[in-house]
Amino acid sequence: MERNALLAFVCSMIILFVYLQFVSPLVRPIPPAGGLNQPEKQTEKKEAGAPQGEATSPAAAQPQIKSSPAVTPSSSKAPRIITVENDLFKAGFTEAGARLVSFQLKKYRKTVASDSPPMEMVNEQALDRTPLGLESTNKSIPDLDQAIFTADKDKLSLGDRENTGAVAFSLITLSGVTIKKVFEFKSDSYLFDLSVTIENNSNEIINDNLILNIISGPFETTGNQYGFTGLGALIDRHLEEEEVGSLEKGLKKTGIIGWVGYENPFFISAVIPKQSIEATVQAGLLDKAKHVVKASFIGPAIQIRPQEKHTSSYLLYFGPKNLAILKSLNISLDRAIDFGWFDIIAKPFLYLFDYSYKVVHNYGISIIFMTILVKIVFWPLTHKSYKSMNDMKKIQPMITKLREKFKDDKTKLNQELMSLYKTYKVNPFGGCLPMLIQLPVFIALYRLLGGAIELRHAPFCLWINDLSAPDRLHIGFDIPFVGGIPVLTLLMGASMFLQQKMTPAPGDPTQAKVMMALPIVFTFMFINFPSGLVLYWLVNNIISIGQQAYINRNLS
Repeated sequence: MERNALLAFVCSMIILFVYLQFVSPLVRPIPPAGGLNQPEKQTEKKEAGAPQGEATSPAAAQPQIKSSPAVTPSSSKAPRIITVENDLFKAGFTEAGARLVSFQLKKYRKTVASDSPPMEMVNEQALDRTPLGLESTNKSIPDLDQAIFTADKDKLSLGDRENTGAVAFSLITLSGVTIKKVFEFKSDSYLFDLSVTIENNSNEIINDNLILNIISGPFETTGNQYGFTGLGALIDRHLEEEEVGSLEKGLKKTGIIGWVGYENPFFISAVIPKQSIEATVQAGLLDKAKHVVKASFIGPAIQIRPQEKHTSSYLLYFGPKNLAILKSLNISLDRAIDFGWFDIIAKPFLYLFDYSYKVVHNYGISIIFMTILVKIVFWPLTHKSYKSMNDMKKIQPMITKLREKFKDDKTKLNQELMSLYKTYKVNPFGGCLPMLIQLPVFIALYRLLGGAIELRHAPFCLWINDLSAPDRLHIGFDIPFVGGIPVLTLLMGASMFLQQKMTPAPGDPTQAKVMMALPIVFTFMFINFPSGLVLYWLVNNIISIGQQAYINRNLS
């Protein structure tokens, strides 16, 4: 391969590496967290204020009640857990603040194991301050986050007979203010409604801002840990994302709020106001060590005179970041699926990805199909690149003589080289530009395959049972720093090495060493990448080897 083509390839790989590692970092460390609905683990938690080493009873794992002096004496009663279940999830609401304490997704599991419990959207790291609690800025409305509401039913089950249903939580303060939180559900949707009605039966005017909170820690700690994790919000039609670490100093922004929530690469919990109004998003870390984030939707100022009432309405979504599902909701929540600068390329590929799965019913085969399609689309550019490199190889002896002859006169050397290129009608950059044009597509596919929920726990074949997790073949004992054997990654490295052997060695010994080291570098770089990404790169290499052999034979 001619020197410029070699340099183009190396530069492309450097650009790819720098972009992924620094411009758009993909690796986010996630602290350990257990599931909420694992009573055997709850006994390991320490009761707040308990002496060191004292065991905590199961009851202590329930949200701690901090009764407000402004609410009725009924606030001293023990809160019930109200169960809501439909075709997609099973949720638990506590009467303490009328908040969520559990939200299990029936179609998703915590791990790839067959006996794994359902995916839990409420993180136990924030069990004492769970999602959907209410507060107010001026405190003219009592603290509602921990006050004990009264639910109108013990459970709600939706399915074949009932398609819709609601659970109402009510509270009366000592001053006569009635607060009612009504959650409305559908049998076949992750989206549900919340209306908060404040009826002022007191003698004072209420001037305040109502605050609805999303409080969460990491949804999961196993499998793919690549992609964005943190606060997401659509403000003035612009997507704002802040990683967990950057929220240490807090964040506050005002504008037309489309939605605000907590997200990771695969799931999101979000508050969506029903009306397009100017409001404020405020967020910060409740616990830095456990990465617990509090995101608040602060509504506009409200004034409620005595004997009047006010209702605030929201939509709530706790579920997967599936593009088809989010797009169908028509509330701009699909903007949460963002592939950065290459979103415009990655999104069409995602639709194609899903369509091919409907035909072959295997996402691994879908990746292979998509890789072949990309290679077909770029065949003319690749052909032009190889032809240019072949032309450069033919005049390489003349270039070498010129470099020797004018090694002390760079200006004259450049003039002679340009004259040589013109004489033989060779473009020295002909081998570089096609590679650079393809680079955005490669990065877009990289981002797509690293963050598509479709690959989460998706099997391919044999030992590969999760395309979103690193490939490991377990052989009965753990290999240090790796665990099992990364078979796909090793095959990918071998395919890169074969490509290098098929390519004529450059005249510069330093370049030759760099090119031969690339397969080793890439093997180590890919060793912890999701197996879906590695599969794509391996298939791409295999096709490139065949393509290179075919073109070389036809150009020789």
